[in-house]
Amino acid sequence: MIAQLTGTILSKYNDNLILDVQGVGYQIFVPTTILHDLNTNETTTIYTYHHIREDNQQLFGFQTIEDKDFFILVTSVSGVGPKVGLKILSTLTPSQFGNAILQDNLPTLTSVSGVGKKMAERLVVELKDKVPAHLVSDSNAADTMIITPKVEQEKDDLIMALKSLGYSADEVKKAYHRAALELTEELSLEQSMKVLLKHL
Repeated sequence: MIAQLTGTILSKYNDNLILDVQGVGYQIFVPTTILHDLNTNETTTIYTYHHIREDNQQLFGFQTIEDKDFFILVTSVSGVGPKVGLKILSTLTPSQFGNAILQDNLPTLTSVSGVGKKMAERLVVELKDKVPAHLVSDSNAADTMIITPKVEQEKDDLIMALKSLGYSADEVKKAYHRAALELTEELSLEQSMKVLLKHL
């Protein structure tokens, strides 16, 4: 099993990247957050899940062990495949997902592309007793918010702007999650930037 790879990013696509590891190019399917955070020609370590079927083998990659464990948890639910697992990670933070499960928050779960009401109900039923305690934050309402289309559209611009100021991809990602509740549709891009800077 391939559990981890360190190499240079050769190219990025809509849902995957090619990682050059000592001359061997690995195709790794990843959440969109990785595609936003990492750049071509950048050297990085990706934690991988090696998905093996009779007719196919695929690698799914993550920036942290926690994200990988979360992906494995989500895809343990019957009917939830790896591609849907990636979409969940691309749309919700693990904490947002964990709170949605415990609170039976179907609207948040169905905000993920590919997750319908029946699948959302199945996620709640099968994971309610399995969600790790560290994924749940009763004090942080941002963990249960649904990111609106406008906020999601501006996310790329905000991330790129902050990275251009010298902040690392990890710093930007954490700040975005901490500031999620404050990033409302009413804010301009400049105002959203000021909100994020307060959390860095």
